[in-house]
This record gives sequence, structure tokens and C-alpha cells, in this order.
Amino acid sequence: MYIKDPVSKLPSIGQGRSQKYNKLNIFTVEDLLKFRPRTYLDLRNCEKIGEALGKPKGEKVAIWAKVLKTSVSRTKNKGIFVVHALLEDESSQINAIWFNQRYLKSFLKIGQEYLFYGQVAFDFSSRKKILSTPKILPQKDLYIIYPQTSGLSSRQISSSVKTAMQLGYRLEEHIPEFVLQGLNLLESDEAAKKMHFPNSDHDFNDAIYRFEFESLFEFICQNIISNQKEKKRRAKNISFRQDELKEVVGKIKFQLTDDQNKAIEEILKDMSLESPMNRILQGDVGSGKTIVALIASLFAIKNGYQVVYLAPTEILSDQHFKTAKNFFQDYGFSVELVTKSTSQENLHSDFIVGTHALLNRSLNFKKIGLVVIDEQHRFGVNQRAALIERSDAHLLSLSATPIPRTIAHSLFGNLSISKILTKPVGRKKIKTYVVPESKKNDTYLFVDKLIAQGQQVFVICPLIESQYDSDNLFDFDEIKSIERVMSDLERSCLGLRSIASLNGKMKQKDKEEIMKKFTAGEIDVLVSTSVVEVGIDVPGATVLIVEGADRFGLSQLHQFRGRVGRNNLQSYCFLFAQNLSNENTLNRLKAFVSTDDGFKLAMADLKFRGAGNLFGMEQSGFGGVDPRWLDDQKWLEKVATLAQKSVEKIDKYPLLDKKLKQQILTTHLE
Repeated sequence: MYIKDPVSKLPSIGQGRSQKYNKLNIFTVEDLLKFRPRTYLDLRNCEKIGEALGKPKGEKVAIWAKVLKTSVSRTKNKGIFVVHALLEDESSQINAIWFNQRYLKSFLKIGQEYLFYGQVAFDFSSRKKILSTPKILPQKDLYIIYPQTSGLSSRQISSSVKTAMQLGYRLEEHIPEFVLQGLNLLESDEAAKKMHFPNSDHDFNDAIYRFEFESLFEFICQNIISNQKEKKRRAKNISFRQDELKEVVGKIKFQLTDDQNKAIEEILKDMSLESPMNRILQGDVGSGKTIVALIASLFAIKNGYQVVYLAPTEILSDQHFKTAKNFFQDYGFSVELVTKSTSQENLHSDFIVGTHALLNRSLNFKKIGLVVIDEQHRFGVNQRAALIERSDAHLLSLSATPIPRTIAHSLFGNLSISKILTKPVGRKKIKTYVVPESKKNDTYLFVDKLIAQGQQVFVICPLIESQYDSDNLFDFDEIKSIERVMSDLERSCLGLRSIASLNGKMKQKDKEEIMKKFTAGEIDVLVSTSVVEVGIDVPGATVLIVEGADRFGLSQLHQFRGRVGRNNLQSYCFLFAQNLSNENTLNRLKAFVSTDDGFKLAMADLKFRGAGNLFGMEQSGFGGVDPRWLDDQKWLEKVATLAQKSVEKIDKYPLLDKKLKQQILTTHLE
């Protein structure tokens, strides 16, 4: 029995179901025991209906009640099916309602008791308090909520964790003891037990805190090791002349901002030195980072070197390929796109753009002088190093998340920063609104008028298709899916417009075809999942509608909002949310409306999240690093110091050494 055993060895999983776990990046028993829940709910003690009726509107309650009767009605205006259930316990009765979930009529058995968990609401027709769209659970229990994939519920994940622990699997502790003691952290095995089976908020948060720290600590250790290797490298000397730079900038069809010009100067001066550049270019969404990277790339190519441009998604790499081809055509330089299906191993083009496929070690480059990594937080330390160490190239990273220099130094060590704070000339501030259900049709009418003027619309949804699984009752939520939204739009005043959908599960050629038509203006409304979060540029799009806006982090909403406002027309962002009666949700969305500063929004997310509702920097800036760390500089400096000491004496800590080397090996095999 070994902690690195594949999860398929667990009797509750087996070979068939293991693929579902793999989709959640759970490959080994260790991955399973370290898999972080989103949150948990302790519903072992319920309230009486009489107590629930005394709660204010919008507050969530859990009641154990018997079903007395059920019925289904249909609203007059929109034809929405409404399921009604009369619930009773020894204290009182209350009505519960669900929208467009007719299957509940047959699922709920008369006379049977269930646990109902939902919001207290006020029904204007009956003038009584009701339970609105409650979740239905079979028993009073502690419910751990995990990130999920289709066909795998939180209940199943929790059961697998329990099985692994009962079989005697234990996590190895690779963090040095002096680090754990210095920061008063739980050991990994104890943290796993408290994370998956907490007895209190304190237990759960301490455990999550420990594993988030682990990610941060490893992240900093890897950067220290990477920087040690960097100091030994000698990079290519890429020269430039001011008159040449002036000529290049003069050919651009729009005016660069002062920040863009300053960033170009800083990057080119770095590349003219023999020591390798390690610079990050920070700029909010739509600030014009790409053109700065292309100008830097031009001078690398002029000096006889190749440029490799690494993008996080295939859609984005295809977009950069087209942008670069257009930019370099006047100079006669070749541009190449590398995808998963690329069979050619020898790459001789001047500018090569692609996704993770570029990390394939079987690829042979001619002479790399510059590596540009777009949305650099999407790539791990070792993934970046895997490309750099093969080429002795300069490194330019792009990021939409501003981060103070002092904190960046603690996280990344020897790192230079350029910032683009001003938006391109002529860009207007995006008008953002929170839209209640009663105003949706008014919004559609307004949007329809804009489409009539030739403008285009993004609609973002949390899910691809509607799903319900009787074994997944707790985890099911009435979230707007692409399937549902497409149906709603077709029945609205936008029904006569050209509407298409896009999601990450589609074949690449189908995604490319839809994006090509949308960019060309042949599609009026594009309904999509969060696949459009990063970098996609459609200048004709001036409207963004986010369905289920309360389901997304503020920083992710900020990335979505950056898809519009890329021309001189007024752009709009409409947030549709189903949970506006919840004060926390409403305040969080109001905070989003009030600012377009990406860093302020990342920090605002910390204020509004509930206990245990933790998220990584995949929404906010740097993979595996929680934004709370960025708000405590002294603590971060202490962690960086402990990491430095650990790396300096790595021979004393074989398990840490082994862990870091495994991460490097895993990266190089991707």
C-alpha cells in the first residue's frame, strides 16, 4: 500500500470510474486525500419550521419535514413550470417551490421525510413565507462539497476519501518540521482528516490553510531553484536602435500609450544585455499588452532569433497567430501555429505560437531568442523552465493581474516588472449593471437595438448542459446552462437574431469555425462557457451578459468584462443573478459594478466569501496561490525566507527534494 497508488486501486473506484476522477486531476490516492472541498455544510442539527418562519427573507435554513402534498402549476406569462410542496413538522407547515424541475413532483413521496435546505422567501400571492428552491437531502449529516465533473458527485468523492483512510493510506510529510512549527501549521495527514471530515469551521479552515500554504511554499521553492539556474545562464544579445524603434512604432495604425512606450523601452534594454531577461508585463484586460510583446518579438527576429509565444488556450493561440501574421507580413517574417496535431518536429519559422504543445521535448527549434508567455499564471514554474532552459532565451511574461513589486519579489525572486496602467486612446469605460429577473426582457430589448446597429453580444453561462442526477441531489443547482439560455434567447425578442454557442468540449475545428464567423460579424450573439475568459478579442462585441453571475468570482467576471470595450463605442456588461435576495451576493456584485481595477476586485473577493469558500488564483492571478497571501507582505516575506532556508539545505529534507524533482519530471513529460 503506497500513497502514490493509482485511485483505481481503491475498491470504491476501480478502473472504470477512475477516469472521472482523472478529469478532476485526481490520479493517485495522494491526489484524492489532498483534493480540496469547496466548502462544507453541517446539517446534523436542523431547525423547526416554526423557527424558519421567523427568519428574515434571504436567510438559508435546514429543516427536517414530511411531504404532505405536491402539485405543479405553470406561470401565465413565461410558461415556467412551478413545483409546489407542502411540508410539515411538529411545529408548523411551510410551502416549498421549485422552478422548471417537474421531475420533483414524482421524486417527492407523500408522507416521506426529507432534509430541505434553502432560502426563506416571501410569496406575494399567498402573503406568506416560503422555502425557495431548496436542495433535497436524504438525511441529517455533514455534507462536504467538492468541485465536480459529470457523473461524479460530492457524495461519491467523500466516500472514496473515507475508504482510502480506512484502508490505512497516510500522507507523507514533505514540508520541513521547522517550517511547520515556525508557522504553526498542521501536519499533512492530520490536515487531510480535518479537511474531509471537519468537526468545526476552525478545523476545516486550518486544514485548507495548510494545503494552500503547501502550494505556495512549493511555488516559491521552485522559483528559488529556477532563479539559481537562471544566474548561471547567458542569454542572447538582442540589440536595437532608437531610430529603428521609432520607425516601427510609426507604422502602427493606432497611437500607443505612454505606458506602452515605456514598457517597450524597458523590455528592449533588458534584451540587449547578456544576462537573461525575466520580466513580467502587467496590464489590465484590454490594456494593449499583445502589441508590446509583438514589437519586442520583432527586434528579436531582426537579430536573427526565433520567438516562441506560449498561450493558455487553443482559441487564444489561434487568435495570436492571426494577429502576428498580420503584424509581421510587412517585414517578411514567417509565423507558425503549433497545436496538438502538429506532426512536424523541426520548427524553423521566425515566430512560433501555440499552447502546451510547445512544451513537447521532441520539438526542435532553430534558435530561440525570446519566449513570451501569455497569461503566465496558467503555466507552472517548471513548465516555463522546461522551455527556457533548452534555449538560453529571454523571458517575457504577460499578466492581467497587478501585483506589488515587493510581493512579486517574495513570490518570484529576481523579477523585473513593467506596468501598463492606462487604456488605449479612445476606449470608453464599460457600463456595468446588475439585472434582476424582472428586468431581463427590458435588457434584451435594449440589446436588440444595439444588434440592429451592427454590434455583437457575448453571453456567458456557468454550465454546458442541464443535468440532474438522483445520486447528486445536494450538488444540483438551478444554474443557467448554455442549453437553457439558448432556449430562452430563441423565445425572446432576440430570437430572430443569429445565435450560436461555444464551449470547451467542442472539437477545435468547430470552435474555430464559430469564432471565425463571430469575429467576421456573421453571428450576433455568442453563448459560451468560461472558455472566453482569457484574451479573446472581438472588436465588434460591445455587450456582455453573464448568466448566473453569482456563480463566478469577481476576478473571473473581470476577465469576462474584458472581452468587450475593445473599440471606441460604448460597451455594456449586464449581470444576471438568481440569488439577489442574498445580501452577500448583492454586495459582492455591487463591488464589481463600482470598480474596473483587477487587483481591487481580487481583494474584494476575500471580503465576501464565506467560511471555507476558498478559491485559488486561477481566477485572480497565479496558479495555486490564494490572493489572501498577497494582502500580507510580512507573512509572505517570512514564507519566502523559510523556503530559501529549505532549498539551501535541501539534502536534509529528502521528501521535499523528491517532491520538487517529481514536479519537474511531471512537467517535462507533458
